[in-house]
Parts: sequence; structure tokens; C-alpha cells
Amino acid sequence: MFFFLKVGFMEIKKLLNNWYRDNSRDLPWRSNKNPYPIWLSEIILQQTQVVQGLPYYKKFIENFPTVYDLASANEDKVLKLWQGLGYYSRARNLHFAAKQVVAEYSGHFPKTYKELLKLKGVGDYTASAIASIAYDETVPTIDGNVLRVISRLFDIDIPVDSNNGKKIIKGLMIEIMDVDNPGNFNQAVMELGALVCKPKKTDCDNCPLKEKCLSYERQNFLERPVKTKKIKVKDLYVDYLFLSNSQGVIMQQRNVKTIWKKLFEFPNVTSEVELVKVNHLEELRSNYSKNSSELFFITEMKHKLTHRNLYIRFFKSKIPESYSRITSWDELKRKAVPKPIEVFLRKFREV
Repeated sequence: MFFFLKVGFMEIKKLLNNWYRDNSRDLPWRSNKNPYPIWLSEIILQQTQVVQGLPYYKKFIENFPTVYDLASANEDKVLKLWQGLGYYSRARNLHFAAKQVVAEYSGHFPKTYKELLKLKGVGDYTASAIASIAYDETVPTIDGNVLRVISRLFDIDIPVDSNNGKKIIKGLMIEIMDVDNPGNFNQAVMELGALVCKPKKTDCDNCPLKEKCLSYERQNFLERPVKTKKIKVKDLYVDYLFLSNSQGVIMQQRNVKTIWKKLFEFPNVTSEVELVKVNHLEELRSNYSKNSSELFFITEMKHKLTHRNLYIRFFKSKIPESYSRITSWDELKRKAVPKPIEVFLRKFREV
């Protein structure tokens, strides 16, 4: 089999460890083996690069320095601090898991991979990361960076998103893993993928494994990793109705089991087909205030999510100053809103 080729596992381990010692980024959650900041960073950095995730990590640590603080926090505050990161189910799961740790484990994180998997929102990757980094358990951590590094290193032509591909990657990580310091080893592979073995802008000249890399030798590294699954992206059309006066704006909480659950947004009409006429908004407006002013268009934007292309339009109508069922402007500052709403309010609140 291809993974028994000339690559020396012991030498790979040594090269990676030496490179990580000299090149790893100075990140706050790496300062000790405390599982709380490690867990927090791993959840925040899912689907997020370090440069975007670091400010969020700092905000969470400042507001919730311990798992007890996070567990006792109001969910709206958690979502507000998460605002802009996307994938809001991660924030809700984070909050739930903090409560689990306090209620079921007396505030102490589980110390094994299998126990960590019982926490809400903790899957194979996160459990492996915490178990290896915080508790030195010899379990491989497999993320996108690891898939890319290992598939290139051993020139794996089997789709890494297939069951067989995942099994091969995991098996190879176990073979080359440093059992004396599994946490550092896992981080070394991930760091190499983040800084050197990038998806397109690879830096092979500065890679410690260049001489061991089969894909570099065969010059097919940009064709690795191989994947089979393609995300089907659907279009969604949203018309928002911005109903406001000097006191505040009409908001509603999104409770449907879809994107932006529990975030606050303007009344809206959503459709899978393009919205042309605005009669639907006239009807929607009448549900809130029959005395509101003329309806007019303000702006439109496109917002891309992993599985959705959102085509959003914003319309505005003034409501009477006496209108009472509103969210005040001060109160709105404390509520988590979707990114398009945040952008709109920053630009057009005074329109």
C-alpha cells in the first residue's frame, strides 16, 4: 500500500516537532493546559480562521473567564458576543455545554476523549483536540488542515470525505504521532496546514517535510486532497421591513429551526423564488401599524452562507411616535442580529 512507501515515520515526527517549536504562533490558549480556553478556542475556530476568531476569543474570555461564568450567562449576551461569527448553533451549543460541565462534572471538564464527546457541540475533532492538548491522550485531531497535510504528504488519491479516506488519514496520523507529546504533535500538523501547506498558496520551499512529501515529489500537491462531496447552494430571497421612529424599531426573534435561530431581525418575507412586487410587504406592514408612512426601498445586498445565497432587500416605513411595541435603540445594542442587519443599521439607521 502507498502508505508503506519510503517515508520514515520517526523522521516525520521529529521534523514536525522541531518546526513547531520554532514556528508556532503565540496564541493565548496555548499558554497552559487549561481545558476551558482550549475548548473555547476550538469551538470559535471551527469554520473560522485564527485572525477572525482571535478577537472573539478575547471577548469571551474577558466576559466569561471561567466555565462557571459562561454557564450562568444570559443566552442573549452569548449570542451578542458571537455576532458576526456565523454558525450560531455553535454559540448555543457552547452555552449548553458550559452548563453541562458545571451541572454534571462539577465545573471540571471530562478528561477523556470518550467523555468529552458527551458535551453538546463536541465532536470527534474537538474532543481529540482537548483530550490530546489538555490531557496528553494519544488521539489524532483531524481537521481540514490535517486532511490537506497528510493527503499531500502521502499522496492519497482517495477522497478524504469518504469513510475509507477518513480511516486512512486517521490511521496515518496514529502511525506518525508523537505518543510522548500528542497535543503538540496535533497542533504541529494543524499549524503546518495553516501557515505553510495552504490550499492554494503553498509555501513548499519553507516546509520541513518537503523532502518527505510524495505530492511535492510528483508535483500534484494542488490536486490534493481529493473530495467527492459538493455542497449544493440554494438561493433565498428576503425582503426586510424596517419600521422605526425616533424611539426605536420593530424587531422580532427568529425561532425557526434554520439560519440565525434566536437572533433578532426586522419583520420580513422570505421566499425560494425571486420577490418582484412588494404587495407582500404592504400586507406585512398592516399587521404592525395601519398608520405607518409610505413604504420605500432603501438598499439591497447579497449575503453568502455555506448552503445559501441570500438576496436581501430593505424597505422602510415610519411608524407613529406613540407606537409602543418597539425595541428601543439602546436595547437593540444588546441584542444579537444577523450580519446583514448589523451592516444595514450601521449604514442606514438614520435614513
